[in-house]
Amino acid sequence: MNQIEKLFELATSQIGYKANPDNTNKYNLEYYGRESSQPWCVVFQWWLFKHTDLSSLFYGGNKTASCGTLYDYYKKLGQVVPVTDLKKGDLVFFEFNGVAHCHVGLCESFDKDFVITIDGNTSQAASQSNGGEVLRRKRGRSLIWGVARPQYNATPEPKPEPTPEPEYYTVKKGDNLTKIAKKYNTTVDELVKLNNIENPNLIYPGQKLRVK
Repeated sequence: MNQIEKLFELATSQIGYKANPDNTNKYNLEYYGRESSQPWCVVFQWWLFKHTDLSSLFYGGNKTASCGTLYDYYKKLGQVVPVTDLKKGDLVFFEFNGVAHCHVGLCESFDKDFVITIDGNTSQAASQSNGGEVLRRKRGRSLIWGVARPQYNATPEPKPEPTPEPEYYTVKKGDNLTKIAKKYNTTVDELVKLNNIENPNLIYPGQKLRVK
Protein backbone atom coordinates (compact mmCIF):
# COMPACT_ATOMS: atom_id res chain seq x y z
CA MET A 1 0.00 0.00 0.00
CA ASN A 2 1.52 3.33 -1.04
CA GLN A 3 1.44 6.53 0.96
CA ILE A 4 -1.64 8.01 -0.74
CA GLU A 5 -3.58 4.76 -0.37
CA LYS A 6 -2.74 4.73 3.34
CA LEU A 7 -4.07 8.28 3.71
CA PHE A 8 -7.34 7.46 1.98
CA GLU A 9 -7.87 4.23 3.86
CA LEU A 10 -7.80 6.25 7.08
CA ALA A 11 -9.67 9.26 5.65
CA THR A 12 -12.60 7.18 4.37
CA SER A 13 -12.85 5.44 7.74
CA GLN A 14 -13.54 8.84 9.33
CA ILE A 15 -16.39 9.84 7.00
CA GLY A 16 -19.53 10.45 9.02
CA TYR A 17 -17.76 11.57 12.17
CA LYS A 18 -19.61 14.47 13.82
CA ALA A 19 -18.24 16.92 16.33
CA ASN A 20 -20.10 17.69 19.54
CA PRO A 21 -22.77 20.41 19.44
CA ASP A 22 -20.16 22.95 20.63
CA ASN A 23 -17.82 21.73 17.82
CA THR A 24 -15.34 20.10 20.20
CA ASN A 25 -14.01 16.92 18.60
CA LYS A 26 -11.38 14.20 18.86
CA TYR A 27 -9.05 15.81 16.30
CA ASN A 28 -8.77 19.08 18.21
CA LEU A 29 -8.41 17.17 21.47
CA GLU A 30 -5.33 15.40 20.13
CA TYR A 31 -3.94 18.51 18.43
CA TYR A 32 -4.36 20.96 21.34
CA GLY A 33 -4.20 18.44 24.18
CA ARG A 34 -7.54 19.71 25.48
CA GLU A 35 -11.12 20.22 24.37
CA SER A 36 -11.32 22.95 21.75
CA SER A 37 -14.01 24.26 19.42
CA GLN A 38 -11.50 25.98 17.11
CA PRO A 39 -12.04 25.42 13.35
CA TRP A 40 -10.49 22.07 12.49
CA CYS A 41 -10.33 21.44 8.73
CA VAL A 42 -6.52 21.74 8.79
CA VAL A 43 -6.29 19.85 12.06
CA PHE A 44 -8.15 16.94 10.44
CA GLN A 45 -5.55 16.76 7.65
CA TRP A 46 -2.75 16.99 10.24
CA TRP A 47 -4.38 14.05 12.08
CA LEU A 48 -4.53 11.96 8.88
CA PHE A 49 -0.85 12.50 8.09
CA LYS A 50 0.16 11.83 11.68
CA HIS A 51 -1.72 8.54 11.94
CA THR A 52 -0.35 7.23 8.66
CA ASP A 53 3.26 7.97 9.69
CA LEU A 54 3.49 10.75 7.10
CA SER A 55 3.85 13.71 9.46
CA SER A 56 7.07 14.83 7.77
CA LEU A 57 5.08 15.52 4.58
CA PHE A 58 2.64 17.82 6.39
CA TYR A 59 4.14 21.14 7.52
CA GLY A 60 7.50 19.46 8.07
CA GLY A 61 6.19 17.35 10.94
CA ASN A 62 5.11 20.44 12.86
CA LYS A 63 1.67 21.78 13.73
CA THR A 64 -0.52 24.42 12.15
CA ALA A 65 -4.28 24.87 12.17
CA SER A 66 -4.18 27.67 9.58
CA CYS A 67 -5.00 27.15 5.89
CA GLY A 68 -2.97 30.22 4.94
CA THR A 69 0.08 29.13 6.91
CA LEU A 70 -0.09 25.63 5.48
CA TYR A 71 -0.40 26.87 1.91
CA ASP A 72 2.51 29.30 2.37
CA TYR A 73 4.64 26.45 3.71
CA TYR A 74 4.14 24.39 0.56
CA LYS A 75 4.62 27.46 -1.61
CA LYS A 76 8.05 28.11 -0.08
CA LEU A 77 9.00 24.51 -0.82
CA GLY A 78 7.86 24.80 -4.43
CA GLN A 79 5.12 22.25 -3.79
CA VAL A 80 2.12 24.21 -5.05
CA VAL A 81 0.72 23.38 -8.48
CA PRO A 82 -1.76 25.07 -10.85
CA VAL A 83 -5.39 24.58 -9.88
CA THR A 84 -5.87 22.91 -13.27
CA ASP A 85 -3.27 20.23 -12.41
CA LEU A 86 -5.05 18.09 -9.83
CA LYS A 87 -3.91 14.69 -8.61
CA LYS A 88 -5.23 12.32 -5.98
CA GLY A 89 -3.64 13.16 -2.63
CA ASP A 90 -3.35 16.89 -3.31
CA LEU A 91 -4.38 19.32 -0.57
CA VAL A 92 -7.06 21.51 -2.12
CA PHE A 93 -7.61 24.99 -0.67
CA PHE A 94 -11.03 26.52 -1.29
CA GLU A 95 -12.41 30.03 -1.51
CA PHE A 96 -15.95 30.48 -0.17
CA ASN A 97 -17.88 33.74 -0.39
CA GLY A 98 -14.79 35.66 -1.45
CA VAL A 99 -12.68 34.44 1.47
CA ALA A 100 -9.42 32.98 0.14
CA HIS A 101 -7.97 29.67 1.42
CA CYS A 102 -10.60 29.38 4.14
CA HIS A 103 -10.92 25.59 3.93
CA VAL A 104 -8.84 22.58 2.89
CA GLY A 105 -9.68 19.05 1.76
CA LEU A 106 -7.82 15.98 0.52
CA CYS A 107 -8.35 15.43 -3.20
CA GLU A 108 -9.83 12.00 -3.90
CA SER A 109 -10.96 12.40 -7.54
CA PHE A 110 -11.94 15.02 -10.09
CA ASP A 111 -13.19 15.68 -13.59
CA LYS A 112 -13.22 18.78 -15.78
CA ASP A 113 -15.99 20.42 -13.73
CA PHE A 114 -15.81 19.03 -10.19
CA VAL A 115 -13.42 17.94 -7.49
CA ILE A 116 -14.21 15.41 -4.75
CA THR A 117 -12.37 15.81 -1.46
CA ILE A 118 -12.50 14.34 2.02
CA ASP A 119 -12.76 17.19 4.52
CA GLY A 120 -12.97 17.76 8.21
CA ASN A 121 -15.23 20.42 9.73
CA THR A 122 -17.63 20.69 6.80
CA SER A 123 -21.32 20.10 6.20
CA GLN A 124 -23.74 19.34 3.40
CA ALA A 125 -26.46 21.59 4.81
CA ALA A 126 -24.69 24.23 6.92
CA SER A 127 -21.27 25.85 6.67
CA GLN A 128 -18.87 24.39 4.12
CA SER A 129 -15.87 25.56 6.12
CA ASN A 130 -17.05 25.16 9.71
CA GLY A 131 -19.75 22.50 9.63
CA GLY A 132 -18.57 20.05 12.26
CA GLU A 133 -18.48 16.84 10.18
CA VAL A 134 -16.07 14.68 8.21
CA LEU A 135 -17.54 14.23 4.75
CA ARG A 136 -16.76 13.40 1.16
CA ARG A 137 -17.62 16.63 -0.68
CA LYS A 138 -18.18 17.32 -4.37
CA ARG A 139 -17.62 20.93 -5.36
CA GLY A 140 -17.19 22.90 -8.54
CA ARG A 141 -13.59 23.46 -9.52
CA SER A 142 -14.30 27.18 -9.68
CA LEU A 143 -14.19 27.16 -5.85
CA ILE A 144 -10.56 26.00 -5.78
CA TRP A 145 -8.23 28.76 -4.59
CA GLY A 146 -4.97 26.79 -4.57
CA VAL A 147 -3.47 23.31 -4.64
CA ALA A 148 -0.49 21.90 -2.74
CA ARG A 149 1.18 18.58 -3.49
CA PRO A 150 3.11 16.98 -0.64
CA GLN A 151 6.16 15.02 -1.78
CA TYR A 152 4.72 11.55 -1.40
CA ASN A 153 7.24 8.72 -1.54
CA ALA A 154 10.03 11.28 -1.13
CA THR A 155 11.42 9.47 1.91
CA PRO A 156 14.19 7.08 0.85
CA GLU A 157 13.51 3.38 0.92
CA PRO A 158 15.59 1.39 3.40
CA LYS A 159 18.83 0.27 1.82
CA PRO A 160 19.25 -3.49 1.49
CA GLU A 161 21.83 -5.13 3.69
CA PRO A 162 25.13 -5.46 1.83
CA THR A 163 26.00 -8.95 0.64
CA PRO A 164 28.78 -10.29 2.86
CA GLU A 165 32.13 -11.07 1.24
CA PRO A 166 32.76 -14.80 0.68
CA GLU A 167 34.87 -16.46 3.36
CA TYR A 168 37.17 -19.41 2.70
CA TYR A 169 38.88 -22.12 4.75
CA THR A 170 41.87 -24.27 3.81
CA VAL A 171 41.37 -27.90 4.74
CA LYS A 172 43.87 -29.37 7.22
CA LYS A 173 44.80 -32.97 7.94
CA GLY A 174 42.07 -34.64 9.98
CA ASP A 175 39.31 -32.23 8.86
CA ASN A 176 35.92 -33.31 7.63
CA LEU A 177 32.85 -31.34 6.52
CA THR A 178 31.00 -31.90 9.78
CA LYS A 179 33.90 -30.44 11.78
CA ILE A 180 34.27 -27.48 9.42
CA ALA A 181 30.51 -26.80 9.35
CA LYS A 182 30.40 -26.71 13.15
CA LYS A 183 33.36 -24.34 13.30
CA TYR A 184 31.66 -21.84 10.96
CA ASN A 185 28.12 -22.29 12.27
CA THR A 186 26.79 -23.70 9.02
CA THR A 187 25.72 -27.11 7.71
CA VAL A 188 27.31 -29.85 5.67
CA ASP A 189 24.62 -29.44 3.03
CA GLU A 190 25.45 -25.73 2.72
CA LEU A 191 29.16 -26.46 2.31
CA VAL A 192 28.41 -29.06 -0.34
CA LYS A 193 26.22 -26.57 -2.20
CA LEU A 194 28.71 -23.67 -1.96
CA ASN A 195 31.61 -25.78 -3.21
CA ASN A 196 29.88 -28.16 -5.67
CA ILE A 197 31.23 -31.13 -3.75
CA GLU A 198 30.27 -34.47 -5.31
CA ASN A 199 31.36 -36.67 -2.40
CA PRO A 200 30.92 -35.10 1.05
CA ASN A 201 33.21 -37.74 2.53
CA LEU A 202 36.11 -36.87 0.26
CA ILE A 203 38.08 -33.69 1.00
CA TYR A 204 41.83 -33.33 1.21
CA PRO A 205 44.43 -31.16 3.01
CA GLY A 206 45.18 -27.92 1.17
CA GLN A 207 41.74 -27.85 -0.47
CA LYS A 208 40.18 -24.38 -0.31
CA LEU A 209 36.51 -24.40 0.68
CA ARG A 210 34.06 -21.54 0.74
CA VAL A 211 32.38 -21.51 4.14
CA LYS A 212 30.21 -18.35 3.86
